Amino acid sequence: MTEKKQESKELKNRKKDDAVRGTSRDREYYIKLAEEKNSRVIQVNTADTYILTDLARSSDQGIRRMRNQIMRTVEPEVFVDLMNRFNDAVISLSQAVEQICKTTDTPFKTPRGIIQILADRDNMKRSTSEKGKK
Repeated sequence: MTEKKQESKELKNRKKDDAVRGTSRDREYYIKLAEEKNSRVIQVNTADTYILTDLARSSDQGIRRMRNQIMRTVEPEVFVDLMNRFNDAVISLSQAVEQICKTTDTPFKTPRGIIQILADRDNMKRSTSEKGKK
């Protein structure tokens, strides 16, 4: 088989794979996307991870839109309440994942974002308690 025929066959197979996965974009598009500064590539090993990746995508888009619409269509109080609920859920999820990892002797590192959320809350509590003392 000539080199051109081999390349053509590989391209057809890739397009078939993309069609099976329900995507019409070619492999190069996804490679370029993965090279972007703010992108993450996740190899999914369980159905549970699919749920999390879907939630991450939706929350990323929703939070971005909500931040863009604050003061126009989203009241600041609503934004703060929803973000507090989101952060509570993320912290709870992180704690559950940490326990799963401890149980299975899997390395776990608390994400920097979680550490920042907890530090911000701690600072807020301290500043609130100091105001109460005055």
